[in-house]
Amino acid sequence: MQGAVYRFQVSGYGNLLIPITRDVMYVVNGVYSGKTALSIIMWSLGTLLLAATTVFGLIHADNNRTGFYRRIGLGLLAVCICYLISCIIQYGWFFSGPAGVSIPFGIFIMFFWIIIVHKYPFLFKKPDQ
Repeated sequence: MQGAVYRFQVSGYGNLLIPITRDVMYVVNGVYSGKTALSIIMWSLGTLLLAATTVFGLIHADNNRTGFYRRIGLGLLAVCICYLISCIIQYGWFFSGPAGVSIPFGIFIMFFWIIIVHKYPFLFKKPDQ
């Protein structure tokens, strides 16, 4: 199971909770290489984009600028793409391979949320006072 900032892994060696910082350090130190390293780099990029999109949304939430929801949607779409590419690199096109199985429910939920925010931005605006 993997979230934006952690990975929970069940293996023959036991259960592990691995924060993204440790995964990145494994890549930097050369413990992970090849597809696994590239997958972690893409996942980390997606997490950085998610953090940047969240900060942007919090800073500009009260400004009601034109295109605000479009920018948030594009940021979240970039996050979804990075996460999906990471899953495809690690597990293959059908999310199943020698490394295990991936069921990217959260990515699809996020994509559904992007569609709602993009199609119906009026649902999220404050009513005029």
